[in-house]
Amino acid sequence: MDKETEIRVNTPIPFQEFPKMKYHPDGRTAIVEDDKAESALGGEWAPNPTEAAKVKAERDDADAKKLAAQIAKGKGL
Repeated sequence: MDKETEIRVNTPIPFQEFPKMKYHPDGRTAIVEDDKAESALGGEWAPNPTEAAKVKAERDDADAKKLAAQIAKGKGL
C-alpha cells in the first residue's frame, strides 16, 4: 500500500451528529438533518430501536393497568 493510501485508510473520520435516524414506539423511523428537525418530531422519538421498544412496553403496560382498573370498577370497554 502506498503512503497516501495508508494515511487515508488510517485517518479517523470526524464525528458528525447529523443526519441521524430516530425511532418511534409505533415502529416508524425518521432521518433528521439537524436539531430543529429532531425537536419537531416530539418527545416520543428515541435514539435507537431498543429505547423505542422500552417506551412502547411501558406505554402498553400503563394502558393494560388502566383497562384492568376500569374493568374492576365495572366500566368495561
